[in-house]
Amino acid sequence: MGNEIRDGIHRLYLMGFPPRQIRDTLGITQSQYQYHSTLLRAEGRIKGANKKAKNPSSMFYVRLGAITDVFENVDPQVRYWAIQETKKYDTVSEWLRECMLEQYYSEHE
Repeated sequence: MGNEIRDGIHRLYLMGFPPRQIRDTLGITQSQYQYHSTLLRAEGRIKGANKKAKNPSSMFYVRLGAITDVFENVDPQVRYWAIQETKKYDTVSEWLRECMLEQYYSEHE
C-alpha cells in the first residue's frame, strides 16, 4: 500500500500537481502525504512541493492571450477533435496543461 501511495504521489508530482491536488486525487490525508513525500524526497524522487505560479504571465516575454483565440484560429476538424478531447477534463485549461506536459516530457525523457 505504501509503495502504491508513493508511486501515485511521484506520478502526480511529475505531472505538476500541487500537494493539495495530489492528496485529493489519491484520497489520502495530509499526514499520509507528508510522510510519503518525505520518503520520496529522501530517495531523491521528488524535490520541493509544486506550487502554482503567482502570476504566470510574468514568466513569459509575450502576452499569453486567451484560450478562445486558440479555438477561433484553427480548422473546424481541429476544433472538433479538441472538443472531443476536452470532454475528459473539467476545463479547457486543464486539457491544455496536460497537452503541454505530455509534449515537454516526450521531448525531455
